[in-house]
Amino acid sequence: MAKVGLGAALIYNHDRKRYLTGVWNHPYERAIPGTFVLFVRDNGFPYVSVETHLDADRVKEDCPWLEGRLLNEHELLQPRLTRYRTDSLLRKQYTTCAGQVKDLLKNMESLECRVR
Repeated sequence: MAKVGLGAALIYNHDRKRYLTGVWNHPYERAIPGTFVLFVRDNGFPYVSVETHLDADRVKEDCPWLEGRLLNEHELLQPRLTRYRTDSLLRKQYTTCAGQVKDLLKNMESLECRVR
């Protein structure tokens, strides 16, 4: 990432998310575009959004190395391109998600400045 000048990346590929985090999700997710992890260069493990009602407890137990990096669906929304979602709903969800990612990166930047 440093070589090409990237500070962060949203990783959407199911297999790459598994490789970067160790989080196992059912393979059906390969067919559902839209879920991602936030990988920040030089910041250790990526940030993972977990749905609290589905798998948050399992992921916490299975992946203790992600402590402090697990965000619930209200902190990092994962818009999903599925049937019965209107264009206006998806636009609203992606706008919310982009704002959340931006806020996370800003918070990391301010924490990094305080550490230095």
